[in-house]
Amino acid sequence: MRNIRLTIDYLGRNYLGWQRQSKGPTVQGELEKALTILLREPVLVNGVSRTDAGVNARGFTVNFKTGSAVTLDHMMGGLNGLLPSDITVVDAAEVPEAWHARKSAVWREYEYLIWNKPHPDIFRRQTVWHCPKPLDVEAMRAGAAVLVGRHDFRAFCVASSAPKGCVRTVETLSLDTPEPGLIRMTIRADGFVHKMVRSIAGTLIDIGLGRLEPAVVADMVRTGDRELAGKTAPGHGLTLVRIGYDEES
Repeated sequence: MRNIRLTIDYLGRNYLGWQRQSKGPTVQGELEKALTILLREPVLVNGVSRTDAGVNARGFTVNFKTGSAVTLDHMMGGLNGLLPSDITVVDAAEVPEAWHARKSAVWREYEYLIWNKPHPDIFRRQTVWHCPKPLDVEAMRAGAAVLVGRHDFRAFCVASSAPKGCVRTVETLSLDTPEPGLIRMTIRADGFVHKMVRSIAGTLIDIGLGRLEPAVVADMVRTGDRELAGKTAPGHGLTLVRIGYDEES
């Protein structure tokens, strides 16, 4: 059996997230369907992360086992001919048998993009959250600084989705303005729980709007009280952008 790693990009607007489910289309479901047709055998894939409904990904990694002898080039070309236009395979490689897209990953990095001008950016509707009122980026940075390190993030997640707890290590959390009107929140951690990044983004935006004080973030970490959080930011502004792997895997 070959262990194949695929790297894919996708826009999440038309999907109920990565993980297959019966309620509607998912990225995993579309990929497994295309692979099953192409390889003429049932295929189940492992994904690096369970992105939420509407969330995008760039460089998302998956792996699967197959007995097929189809070449990697043919596999990429065939999949891109079968997949919907908002999912594309950008790389394919054979990896060691033990390599696993999720279990071998040691960190994940997300970006949340905010378009902070009175008018929307029609070319970025699928990848940014439009916030027409001015944001205080320095106040947002003050709130974000509290979250770097190892903390219990239960105030920023759906508790029922994390039966093993919500303790995670945030390696970096920064906000910058790569161009006028565009605010980019970048967060890297050893793992994330359900809606954690979107809850952080929504809370920081409410701080930027003056609805919350930066000190509320420390209160959330200390008490675990989700009621202190701001609005959960919508999924389409969030993109998984980088993944780090254990060099020995």
